[in-house]
Amino acid sequence: MERMSPTMQKASLNKLAVASFVLSLLFFTFIAAIMGHIALRQIKKTGQRGRALALAGVIIGWLGTILIVSLIAFVMSPFFSFT
Repeated sequence: MERMSPTMQKASLNKLAVASFVLSLLFFTFIAAIMGHIALRQIKKTGQRGRALALAGVIIGWLGTILIVSLIAFVMSPFFSFT
């Protein structure tokens, strides 16, 4: 079996990118968005794979955060009188 040279080795998958994507699907949206941003920075610096996963984690994370905050505001709005 032939050994792979450093230039032939496949770049590793960024674990934070995977975690960000998984957490965004499990509704831990704010944490997923932050982890996705950190993963994108690491991927840019190290050349690892997983940019698409990190980006999906960021997008789903922030959209989910906005949705959750909006739902909470909508549900709580009858309890506050602004008139």
